[in-house]
Amino acid sequence: MIVTFYSYKGGTGRTMALANIAVLLARAGRRVLMVDFDLEAPGIWRYFADLQSGLDQRAGLLELLQERRSSWRGSVVPIRIGAQSVSLLTSGRQDDSYPGRLLAFDWQGFFDADGGEYFERLRTEWQDEYDFVLIDSRTGVTDIGGICTILLPDMIVPVFVANAQNVDGVVDVLRRAQKGRQDLAYDRAPALVLPLLSRFDGRTELELVNEWLTIAANRFGEFYTGWLPIGIEPRQILERTKLPYVAYFAFGEKLAVLLQGVSDPDSLGFALNAIATMIDSSLSDLSKVLPDRISPRPAGNEASPAPLDDSWLAVVYSREIATKAAAFAVDRHRLLTAGYVAEGTEIKVAFPKATGDRLYDVARVSLPEDRQRFDAAVLHLAEPLPDSITPAPLSFVPPAQLVGSPWWAFGFPSDLGRASRGTIDANLSLGLVQLEPTSRSGIESGFGGTALWSSATGAVVGIVVGTTGAGSGIGLSLHRVDAVLPGERLRALGDPLTGSAPLGPLHREQFVDQLATIAGAESQAYALLGRIRFPRERTPAFSSYASAELFWERILVELENGIMEGGVARLAEAALSLYTANRTLQEIAASLRAV
Repeated sequence: MIVTFYSYKGGTGRTMALANIAVLLARAGRRVLMVDFDLEAPGIWRYFADLQSGLDQRAGLLELLQERRSSWRGSVVPIRIGAQSVSLLTSGRQDDSYPGRLLAFDWQGFFDADGGEYFERLRTEWQDEYDFVLIDSRTGVTDIGGICTILLPDMIVPVFVANAQNVDGVVDVLRRAQKGRQDLAYDRAPALVLPLLSRFDGRTELELVNEWLTIAANRFGEFYTGWLPIGIEPRQILERTKLPYVAYFAFGEKLAVLLQGVSDPDSLGFALNAIATMIDSSLSDLSKVLPDRISPRPAGNEASPAPLDDSWLAVVYSREIATKAAAFAVDRHRLLTAGYVAEGTEIKVAFPKATGDRLYDVARVSLPEDRQRFDAAVLHLAEPLPDSITPAPLSFVPPAQLVGSPWWAFGFPSDLGRASRGTIDANLSLGLVQLEPTSRSGIESGFGGTALWSSATGAVVGIVVGTTGAGSGIGLSLHRVDAVLPGERLRALGDPLTGSAPLGPLHREQFVDQLATIAGAESQAYALLGRIRFPRERTPAFSSYASAELFWERILVELENGIMEGGVARLAEAALSLYTANRTLQEIAASLRAV
């Protein structure tokens, strides 16, 4: 779903709302892309500058439009937020030439040269790859605003403050947008509209508060009719989705949902969380704003079949292979791929979703003894991978247990790449499984060697090794790959937990707090991980996280995904051995021993 955040005037908190909601959607397991279409006053990157440096110097939307590039993925920056990540396509490189390049851009010439088709292709590709694309639109009535409110979105979130100029301007633009969608050459249903009253101080001047809530409900009422259930008034939603004015967040660019949380009903984070829940459900889940109303999530809105972080996906180049192939990183030094992909010489790999076009040399290749029957290979790199590439989580589930579960794969039949998804249909011989697609695109040339991802396990479970035609494919299970490449000791990277004690929600939250307290510095964190022999090649960079809590959240996710046997319990015992009088750690360790 493509969601445009629009405001008629500046200063409404539009970009702030978008950035925070992107984080909340990512935390809910959604794949999120933020696109900064506010070319005249860009700023999404500022909300994430503490999490990743150099965002303002990345090529972005303006460069794509100037060069009319078909490949946009190299311009997308993944930003790690704890165990999840969000992706950002900036407005463009913020150097001294940016204003001149923007002023010189010929919008009329762009559209005369099939610019509409270009945006339509972008729209389709974004929808195929992401669950949510959040667009930060320019203010006012402009050509760019028309792209963002008419051509691209499935939903519009107008952000306004309580004055006539804002309200009248937004209502006029929304009406123009809905009419403009009817006149498009492309099939577009009316956009869903969720008005957000922002920077609203309801603590004083109660008479004015009620007056403006009534004005806003009346003026925006027509835009609720397409989705608001009978018996609920627009004012009820406006009251519960209004963004409160919080002086602290009026200064600078801060992510309230990370700094303040979402549990306090009077907080900005609480309101943003309610809005994110509504957007996540295409405005059908009102449980966060109307708790007494039962709002089941509609079918089809289950967690994304795709991984949250797929920076580990690689494209493989060699002198002998004319078509592109794929691979995936399993640690800082090795990639897995199909055997035939590794038959060439001068093999190089690139990670287009993490480091763009940068190439990494393959120093040597490991193959099974029986190469005819088992089409797998390990690529050993000449240099370790950077921290921006996270190795794929692995699961060694027997192939018979995979039948009926969903799969996802990403291949490179073109420069852009393409995602496919479906169901594992059958357990074949020799550790192979049959892949039946349910998406518009299936397995084809360019998917060979890519990862077979299972949302049921939250990990890679195999390698795509072939196609049988009509989009169907063949996967080789990691269970068998580990058996035919024993010298690589792959199972040590991610054997699924068996009989491992889980943490309850309360103990998990307490454990993260305690870990951040006792090992809140980089040296302390690495020392504690060393006590349990946490795999060094899978240890994330402490400095890339905004807080110690987020770092330890990521570590717990790795342990819960099975990176080492009984890892959570071992970490609890190691922490307790350092702080034997800590009652919280005593309770957590005892609960894990008891399971």
